[in-house]
Amino acid sequence: MRAGWIGASILAIATVWMLDTGYSQNLDRGQYWYVNYCASCHGKAGKGDGPVAKFLNQAPADLTKLSDANGGTFPSARVYEVIDGTREVGAHGTREMPVWGKAVRYAPTIVRARIRSIVDYISMLQSK
Repeated sequence: MRAGWIGASILAIATVWMLDTGYSQNLDRGQYWYVNYCASCHGKAGKGDGPVAKFLNQAPADLTKLSDANGGTFPSARVYEVIDGTREVGAHGTREMPVWGKAVRYAPTIVRARIRSIVDYISMLQSK
């Protein structure tokens, strides 16, 4: 029993170490995933002006204004929930983000780390 617990602990520590080797690397990964999954609607700078935006029934959110709309505090938990599909957003239609699909709804560890890196990246886009 104890050997199983130790093995699971080592695996968990190794996974965390491999997934997050530094905040700046996390931002680089976040930018990569943001550009690939979010920028088509929200735009590269997060202002809601991506190339797909003009074809949508509702304009994508200006992600640079999230802190302003939340009393100066970036709502990271809420942003995470929007991306992973647990928080419904009318413009997204179903609970799954259109580009991500079901891959994030029941996210394995690696996908959760990707979402976290995107949230961290979006936090850096906030208007100053």
